[in-house]
Amino acid sequence: MKERQSSALIAAAAPEDRAALQDALSRDPAIHYAVIEAESGLRALEPLRARRPDCLILDHDLPDLSAFHESTEAQLRAILDYSTAVVFIKDLEGRYLRINHRYERMPS
Repeated sequence: MKERQSSALIAAAAPEDRAALQDALSRDPAIHYAVIEAESGLRALEPLRARRPDCLILDHDLPDLSAFHESTEAQLRAILDYSTAVVFIKDLEGRYLRINHRYERMPS
C-alpha cells in the first residue's frame, strides 16, 4: 500500500499530550503525518494560516481558549475557520456546540 503524506497540527498545552497524539497519528500505516505542534491556541493560529494542515487536533482545555470572553471566541472561530477540514463539535447529548464554515457549506 502506498503511503499518503498529510499534515497535522496538534494544539495541546501539555508536552506529554502532544507526544501521545503524535504517537497515535504515527500508527496509521496508510498515512504519514508531518506534525506541527503548538502549546496554545494563539501559537496554533500562525501555522494554521500559513500551512493549512489537513488535520487539526485541538485540546478542549487550552488555557487561552477556555474562558468565554470575546477575544477567546474570536481565536477559536479563527482556528476552526482556517481549517481545511469539516469541523463540528457536539456535546454528550448530541447538540452542536461549534461548526466551521466548511461544515456550513456542506450540502444538506
